[in-house]
Amino acid sequence: MPIQIDKDKPKMTGSVQTMLTWTRVALSEDEIPSEYLPYFNKLTFDCEVFPYTLIAPPMKNRWYKPVERLITCIGDQLFVLEKQNKKISQQSMHLNPGIDLELGNSLLFSWITLRDLSTGARTRKIILTFNAATARHYEPLLRKIRPSIKADSTDQAQNPTSLQKALVSADFKFNHFAQESILPGEMVRDSLWQPAFKTPSFTLLGKNLFHIKTLAHMTILTQSELILLWDDERGLENRGVRYGGIRRFIPIKHIKHVSVNNPVNHASSLFLTLSDDSHVYRSFESNNQNALLPFSQRVISPVSA
Repeated sequence: MPIQIDKDKPKMTGSVQTMLTWTRVALSEDEIPSEYLPYFNKLTFDCEVFPYTLIAPPMKNRWYKPVERLITCIGDQLFVLEKQNKKISQQSMHLNPGIDLELGNSLLFSWITLRDLSTGARTRKIILTFNAATARHYEPLLRKIRPSIKADSTDQAQNPTSLQKALVSADFKFNHFAQESILPGEMVRDSLWQPAFKTPSFTLLGKNLFHIKTLAHMTILTQSELILLWDDERGLENRGVRYGGIRRFIPIKHIKHVSVNNPVNHASSLFLTLSDDSHVYRSFESNNQNALLPFSQRVISPVSA
């Protein structure tokens, strides 16, 4: 039996399907979907001006469950309404420079992870996923977490010798990541660049077999935050280069402890303990040991006036 094709039904091209995942800015209450309206009105009943509000459709990916969100920012307070299984849940967080911020991207899929370290061990976390084509709509929220820094005449140059050396050594992608991650007027105190490297795994038939110890990453220390840039192991790889990457901005004031271990199996590690007792570590080739020790001391040492 021949398949019946409905010629009158419009077909959705790939570009149209992609556009359906774009985050859009709501400019009035009329644009708020009806299922969110009771919750939205409760949050904004005393707002004299319509707050900055985003409508983020669900976007399919391999790592996060597709979720539809309505995001609104009232002053410095962020409210996120999520729709799952026809139910609306609510999250909130005070946006401030003390938030641990992560920005990730893989092709068109992007995400923002916010972790409020000021709450101690019971850290609150909000994850926002969206199409990278609409990343500009999230910039007003990010500016509340990482505001521009006013340059002072006593500040050092924005890119001292240490960063310049790291940028020269780094590949084009990480060079761009680093330049994009440093705020205008931000003082860079130190930086480390680590290309992807392998360590011996075992010997078979007289040949050493290796495994990837760590992917490429860069660590930048400024007067107010530790910036971590790295390749995502989940990202697609083409000719030795991975698409996208992850950037994390950790406020210095929320780093409790820093240590460097002795070289083991051709690798050294930088360990960080944060104020919520979570841990962060970065692996470096053992020949970076001499640079790691002074770097770790600068992380916890006060910035000279």
